[in-house]
Amino acid sequence: MTRLSLWTADLDAPRAFESRLSEEESDRAARFLEPLARRRWIASRLWLRVALARYTGLPVERITLKSGPLGKPRLADSNLEFSLSHSAARVLIGISDQHSIGVDIEKSEPGREDFLREWTTREAYLKAVGLGLAAGLDTPLPAAGWTIRHVESASGYFAAVAIDATPVKLEVRSLA
Repeated sequence: MTRLSLWTADLDAPRAFESRLSEEESDRAARFLEPLARRRWIASRLWLRVALARYTGLPVERITLKSGPLGKPRLADSNLEFSLSHSAARVLIGISDQHSIGVDIEKSEPGREDFLREWTTREAYLKAVGLGLAAGLDTPLPAAGWTIRHVESASGYFAAVAIDATPVKLEVRSLA
């Protein structure tokens, strides 16, 4: 059975994050025009480091992220697979030691529940296969070999995970 760890955190929780960003991440954060969006993006990157540190047992300071060819972050010197999604004040991070993984989280909007359930499922899958939304939401979901499911992550949010494995033991943890 495949172990899958999901981590969730509040992006508005006060912490000193900026000093732990790489130069590339600092440059990217500086491009955000809206201060709240910038703070939440910075917080999501540090929560990612915290989750990876807890998963690997490495100190947070030793977690080095590199960008892949399509901009997806990778853990330097590791084949560990992970995915990050954030919406409003929540972040969802999925980590697997051997399988492709994608996660998505979206803040709930009244009257759009069915759409958001479908959206999070498809986006999680597209992230897992490395295509992202550029592939289009009409991309068919696989019939077998994958676990794709909705996840209870935080009140007022829809979340989904996709992983190229079955069966899966899912653990959802708070980073707070």
